[in-house]
Amino acid sequence: MPMLSSPRSQIISLLIFSSLLGACGDQERQEKWSLEEHSRSLRSHHHCSAPTPAAFSLQKSGDVDCNERIDTGYQDGEPIPISVITVEGKAAERESANAYWIMKQAALAEGVDIRISTAFRTWDEQQYLYNCYQNQNCNNGNLAAPPGYSNHQSGHAFDLNTHVPTVLTWLRQNGELFGFDDPISSEPWHWEWWGGGPGGGPCQGQPCGELGPDGGIIDNQAACFQKFGPANYWRDVSGEGEGGSFYWTNAFDSSTPDNWARWHLHFVEAGEYQVEVSVSESFGICAETPYMIRHNGGESSVSHDQSSGGYWQSLGVFSFSVGGEQSINVYDNIPGWTLSDQHITVDAVRLSRIRPEPEPEADPNPDTETDPDTETDPDTETDPDTETDPGPDTETDPDTETDPGPDTEADPDPNPETDPSLETNVDVNTNTESTEDQMEGGSTLPSNGSDYGSPMSSPPPGGASCTSSPRRSSNLWLIFILLGLYRAPLLNRLKT
Repeated sequence: MPMLSSPRSQIISLLIFSSLLGACGDQERQEKWSLEEHSRSLRSHHHCSAPTPAAFSLQKSGDVDCNERIDTGYQDGEPIPISVITVEGKAAERESANAYWIMKQAALAEGVDIRISTAFRTWDEQQYLYNCYQNQNCNNGNLAAPPGYSNHQSGHAFDLNTHVPTVLTWLRQNGELFGFDDPISSEPWHWEWWGGGPGGGPCQGQPCGELGPDGGIIDNQAACFQKFGPANYWRDVSGEGEGGSFYWTNAFDSSTPDNWARWHLHFVEAGEYQVEVSVSESFGICAETPYMIRHNGGESSVSHDQSSGGYWQSLGVFSFSVGGEQSINVYDNIPGWTLSDQHITVDAVRLSRIRPEPEPEADPNPDTETDPDTETDPDTETDPDTETDPGPDTETDPDTETDPGPDTEADPDPNPETDPSLETNVDVNTNTESTEDQMEGGSTLPSNGSDYGSPMSSPPPGGASCTSSPRRSSNLWLIFILLGLYRAPLLNRLKT
């Protein structure tokens, strides 16, 4: 019959089971609390200090929708495809929206809340506003450009809430740091972004292209090339250039660019790259063409003489990091410029990987190759004692390999220490003369074909053999001979 647990045992079991349930419950509450705290920290981070660029891709503001679409924009009456996303419920060109979002975070960190009234406009939207301006019957009759000629249709222009005094003051003090300026003095709410600033943003999209480990070429017809500014100041030349065409414009005196271009760079490997630009010899005239290279988190300005000659002209070697947010820009503005018809060629850029020269391999044994003593010293190459000596004591000496060792185990001499042959024994490893003499006449197994038992040759002058004395060796052979002589009569007697 099974045994029943005592009441005390049942109580102990219940206590243990309850404690296990409590631990599981505490763990579940702890995990839930951790997730809630993590979510609250992400939501509240938007209202704290400006985040670092590395965290932008992880912090999608509730005011930004990164779902991208391709729309038709316009620059100087020419249709262009642009990538559009939504920020604060307004459509804007993707990179311009990223730049605005970064600037907004910085302003929020100082207690200033910038807001967008309008950004990208379609053809129909611009047509409506232009009609209002023409007829003065809507939109307060505000000034509006004809369709196709408003920078709002490029996606790079924003109308902001500058009626708030702190917003306007902050923008005028800090907007330029983020690439924004207000080109229309009569419209303080109108701000534009055409590049610059710290980069980054919550909606980075896919790269327009990638440069391989060895670099590559980006032409003016590639997806990673963009040109900006009035189309009537861009001249297109066909039949020449890297891809069969190139652009050119003229340099002029200004503190801000009018026409400029950008090559976007996205690297699969970080490293040092040489930057070159292709220049038409007939149109590259400007001797102080301004370039700006954004690379590895920094910017480098280069003033380059396009008239220096050569098709590929170097701007220098620069360090680039993995990924995007890097570019090469060329501008048409040169403060204080007075010359006219100074053409600036805009065609292709070439980036070539600069790899360090491999260091020569270290010599694993330099002494054997360079030390004359080890190469020419006959003692180390031809000395018979070190290279050709067969080692009679360890390999061929019968007394040490085949002899049972009468001197050490069965030596009849009761006083081995006083044996003169042992006192005059010389070590073969320290006396090469003794070794050579022994090889001439000290072998106990003669190689001249003589019969066993022939007397041993005289000991070498200056000492006896290093094995055993001639007297004892002769006696040993004599015993063997006598045993052979008496072997036959003994066998005959046994048979009879």
